[in-house]
Amino acid sequence: MNIRTAKLEDARAIAEVHVKSWQEAYQGILDQRFLDNLKIENREQLWLENLSSKSETEPVFVAVTQEGGIIGFASFGPERTKKFCADGELYAIYLLGEYQGKQAGTKLFLTGVKELFKAGFSSVLVWVLANNKNRQFYEKLQPVKAAEEYINIAGTHYVEIAYVWKDIKDLIINLEKRIQ
Repeated sequence: MNIRTAKLEDARAIAEVHVKSWQEAYQGILDQRFLDNLKIENREQLWLENLSSKSETEPVFVAVTQEGGIIGFASFGPERTKKFCADGELYAIYLLGEYQGKQAGTKLFLTGVKELFKAGFSSVLVWVLANNKNRQFYEKLQPVKAAEEYINIAGTHYVEIAYVWKDIKDLIINLEKRIQ
């Protein structure tokens, strides 16, 4: 498995991972009708727009199998709300379920955090649904819980947690230790 910068021609494969990983990760959490109605075409359009407008401070990376298939992605950039003591943000990180627990997520996160550091960022924030079983992925890296807010998804309110790593260099060290 390799990590590389996403290209415009990856939009369809990223959209496929986006939809399937949401359906896997959020089953039993989000409304099943909502999950069943997610459309690859809609996400593909979103990713075509994102990948065509990304700057160096908004990198997107993909995890790729030896055969070249995209099995995960991560998207980063400046912290969007300006409400927290963080200047960088992990916008999204998703993996197909069969590849979770094999360090692909850690490698994606590490690659993006290193890129943020090179671009001058000093801290990182991520939002995660409180009911997401994958929340432990972040918690094991010892972030500071910065906030809890309600988010509306398909007409239902869910608790979302903001985690912050105040020192991006420490986060990089911790991620590198998890890979070794």
